[in-house]
Amino acid sequence: MKFIQNLSIKAKLIYSMATLLFIAFMGVSLYNYSVSKEEIVSRIVDHELPAHIDKIARTIQNRIQKDLSIADVTANSHFVHQWLKGGQQDTTQILTYLRLINKRLNAFVGYVSERTKLYYSPNGLERRINPTTDSWYFNFRDEQLERALNVDMDYGTGEMMMWVNMKVWDEHKQFIGVLSTGMDLEKTREFILSQQVGEKGEVMMVDHNGAIKIHNNKDLIDVNDELKHGKTLQTIPGLSAIAVELMSENGAVHKYKNKDGDNHIITTRYIPEMDWYLIVDVSQDEMTSAIESLFIKNMVTGILVTVLIVLFIVFFSNRIIFSRLNSLKHVIEDFAEGNLQTSYEEKNRDEVGMLGLAILSMQKRLQKIVTDISESSSRIIHASKEISQSSQQLAEGAQEQAASIEEVSSSMEQMLANIDQNAANAKETESIADKASQNISLVNQSVLETARAMKTIAEEVSVINDISKRTDMLAINAAIEAARAGEYGKGFAVVASEIRSLAENTQKAAHKIEELSQSSVQVAEESNQSLETLIPDVRKTSSLVQGISAASREQSHGAQNVNDAILQLNDVAQRNSSAAEELAVSADIFDHQADSLQKSIAFFSTEKKRSVKNVQTIQSEIQRLTQLLADVSTSNAQEESAAAKKYPAEEAKPQPRKNEGVAIDLSDDFEDEDNQDEGFEKIDDNNE
Repeated sequence: MKFIQNLSIKAKLIYSMATLLFIAFMGVSLYNYSVSKEEIVSRIVDHELPAHIDKIARTIQNRIQKDLSIADVTANSHFVHQWLKGGQQDTTQILTYLRLINKRLNAFVGYVSERTKLYYSPNGLERRINPTTDSWYFNFRDEQLERALNVDMDYGTGEMMMWVNMKVWDEHKQFIGVLSTGMDLEKTREFILSQQVGEKGEVMMVDHNGAIKIHNNKDLIDVNDELKHGKTLQTIPGLSAIAVELMSENGAVHKYKNKDGDNHIITTRYIPEMDWYLIVDVSQDEMTSAIESLFIKNMVTGILVTVLIVLFIVFFSNRIIFSRLNSLKHVIEDFAEGNLQTSYEEKNRDEVGMLGLAILSMQKRLQKIVTDISESSSRIIHASKEISQSSQQLAEGAQEQAASIEEVSSSMEQMLANIDQNAANAKETESIADKASQNISLVNQSVLETARAMKTIAEEVSVINDISKRTDMLAINAAIEAARAGEYGKGFAVVASEIRSLAENTQKAAHKIEELSQSSVQVAEESNQSLETLIPDVRKTSSLVQGISAASREQSHGAQNVNDAILQLNDVAQRNSSAAEELAVSADIFDHQADSLQKSIAFFSTEKKRSVKNVQTIQSEIQRLTQLLADVSTSNAQEESAAAKKYPAEEAKPQPRKNEGVAIDLSDDFEDEDNQDEGFEKIDDNNE
């Protein structure tokens, strides 16, 4: 940022124009590059790549159709059917025919007889087939297909071979054998591999399972060999996600990134004669590399054009603009050195000319302002000294007031702490009274339950008394029966006597328990009456304690409000004291600055020394300082009035203010120009 600020206007203009032009050329080039790249990719996807793969597919289909026609002609050969009718006795005829086809048509033809299971080839009678080693024959025989096509690579020779197996029928539509025709597809494979687009493009063929059958890299080719397994589309980086979509009979075009991160476009075509898929893969980056080269050339051209335009602008601006600006620069430098008498002529009315006229007008105004400031600085010094004295007095009074408020605040805090302690004690007493009331209620309930229990015991004792009476009667009856029994009833008579004695004792004890129960019930009822009389008193006590606690809280709240108001007054007093001190410091600084101004203004050389406008500006500054002093002096009165309205019940005796502030009116000497001139003349006389 500092580097830009330190540059000249010429340098800023050059840099800005160069930057704008470069950005413009860059934007246009990038736009053209983007549009051209998209157009090329669109043309490749929509036209060129489909046309290229269709051309390859048609060529492959034409070659395969030619090979299939050879297999059809051989399978339907009249000579083969005649040889079969003859009983297949003369093997020399069939071998000669097979060798002739191999020589003329470059096709390897083999025949398997269904009746003899013998396999004939141009090399002679090779073997008798069996289901173990020649399962292909038996599988094809049992299928409903008339023709089966299989393409594979012979790893012995490294050549691509296509085998066409066709069923042979006699005139009675009876199956009599299989004619197998093998044709060399090496030229077709070479043609397919030669159709790659660019250095990074690839052409391949895969079967219906996605296994790679034709590819430049033989390690990727899948063959029917347990020791050699190739790869499928799913194993190639970038194609695993779209492999299923690629193997579509309708064809498909996709974009993907390979393992190196390059953008590629890939498309497929289905070859129904082989049940394979032709795949063409091109590098999008390679196809658009020419556009990138063109983009670089455009960038270089843009830079050269930018340099030429900037050079022209520099030459033009030096002749018309910057030479005149340098002249204005010298004038302003003279102003900076204190010379306000320098001369400058401007004839043009363009922007630079208007700037020159404005500088000349400013020169005249500066001459007048410097003269007026020199004359009015003495008055400023005198006024600033009076402001400084008044502000110091105001600061002392504010400090004394702040100290008094702090003492009152400390007393209020102590009283507030005592009120809080009383409120806490009342609250604790209230809690104890509530617990006592609850405990008395519980005791009263226990007494009532005890009375009910004693009544129940009395009822049960009456039952025991009745039982003892009946037991006594039974003992009497037993004694009578024992007496009747005579000698035999003596032992029973003793038992009857003991039972009777026990019944009498039980009756006495029951009677005593009944008396005690009645006495206890009476005592419990009296206790209940006493507790019921005591409960309202305890509740009334609790209610009174609650009232005391609520009153304490209200008193604490009121005291807190009073304390907050005192703290607020203290804060206001502190701010007033600080403001007064700052005002005193500002007045001192103002005094020193006025002295410095009077010394600095002597630096300029002028002809006139009057300016009404500048004096009015200084007058407004002095009035602003005077108003600030008045605001500080009246702030305490406003805060105390607000506190009196907020808390009318707390009356305080009016205290005389020690410092009301001092208002200095300096505007009388600046009412009109005549007074100003008169004052300045007096100052000049004194200075002389």
